[in-house]
Amino acid sequence: MLKIRKLINFFKKLKKNKPQKKLSWQQRNPDKVREYHRKYRKKYPEKYREYHRESMKEWYATHKEEIKAQKKVWYQNNKKKHKKCCDRWRKNNPDRVRKTSKKWRENNPDKVRIIQKRNYKKWRAKHPYKVGPPGQGWAIIRKKVLERDNYTCQKCGKRTNLVYHLDGISSNCLAKERNNDLNNLLTLCRVCGVITNKENFKEDKKVDKNRGLKIYKLSKKMSQVKIAKKYHLSRQRISQILQKFDKHSKK
Repeated sequence: MLKIRKLINFFKKLKKNKPQKKLSWQQRNPDKVREYHRKYRKKYPEKYREYHRESMKEWYATHKEEIKAQKKVWYQNNKKKHKKCCDRWRKNNPDRVRKTSKKWRENNPDKVRIIQKRNYKKWRAKHPYKVGPPGQGWAIIRKKVLERDNYTCQKCGKRTNLVYHLDGISSNCLAKERNNDLNNLLTLCRVCGVITNKENFKEDKKVDKNRGLKIYKLSKKMSQVKIAKKYHLSRQRISQILQKFDKHSKK
């Protein structure tokens, strides 16, 4: 037993008094190593790039899971920066965006349908006068008007399938919102429809002149933005009206 204890104590002492591993020259002189690398990069940039790519590929292949976890954390903490980076990349690489979007649509047709429905609902809410509420598209409205008027022209009494607007968009600034109302539609033949359009066009000219004078007077008191909101017109249209009246006033 004594011999065994002596042997154990002897091996313990050996472990404690083991010679430490010598540090390499690179570990002892990190500053010199950095300087050497900088000089090498300046002299041989192409070689350094190739070496760097190969080393990075090897590193990415061995640390895939760690990279994914780090990316998730960064995206959660920096959402605004991530959006800016994505927008910049899309502007600089439009061809790659198209290719990737095509592949994604081919591989995920169910998700594409869901996104299209969601976007269509948003567009419909912003532009009600273009599409109308659900179940009131142009085909349904046209059919209602023709059934109401018994498929006959309301002026000469001929059989027709044509529907015309009484009050167009040009004559009234709010006509976009009520353009497809049943009270604003009539069944007319082609000849009667042309005549009514000419009459409306003459009335529109008179209305446009009176409205142009009002806009010209208001331009001295209000800005063009406020006038555009008041009359439901674009700034470009208002600037055109003001230019016409300026020419007449100079003459």
